[in-house]
Amino acid sequence: MFDKEKKYLAERDPKLKQVLDCKLELKPISDHFRSICQSIVWQQLAGKAAQRIWDRLLDNVELEPSGVISAGFETLRSAGLSGRKAEYLLGVAQAFSDGTLDHDFAQMGDDDVIDELVKLRGIGRWTAEMFLIFSLGRLDVFANDDYGLRKAVQKLYGLEELPKKAQLEEITSKWEPYRTVASLALWKWID
Repeated sequence: MFDKEKKYLAERDPKLKQVLDCKLELKPISDHFRSICQSIVWQQLAGKAAQRIWDRLLDNVELEPSGVISAGFETLRSAGLSGRKAEYLLGVAQAFSDGTLDHDFAQMGDDDVIDELVKLRGIGRWTAEMFLIFSLGRLDVFANDDYGLRKAVQKLYGLEELPKKAQLEEITSKWEPYRTVASLALWKWID
């Protein structure tokens, strides 16, 4: 998957070529509620820890808006979520339930999607960008605030410290319009 995009990226940035020799997949999650919940669970956690909490959540809660609402705060906490993340999931469930997030996201531009999502407590730019990638399958997203991506760029370019936003934007601008593909490769490479 992404052979054309990987070839394009390798031609635009020879340094990136070394991380592109891997199998990449992107299977967008069509359930927008589930996708947002998963991104919230993953916020600021290592992958293995986030996966354990996610698995416990799936074992204990029917992952749809009404299921999360009826499960309630304590059940979400018992699955391993912090108090704040439990509140965030309940807020997202309420927003889907009452129609606040009743949008045709597929027809919206990236910035419009981000603007709508960050209105909700607990959803910042990173979470919205994960939604763009893993739910909508957008191919030109690079999450500048993602620690793993910043660490991968630092390693790839031999930088002494984690790159700042301006430096990341300069480096990743040559990856347009396939920054998502580069992100997927970098995540896989740095893991």
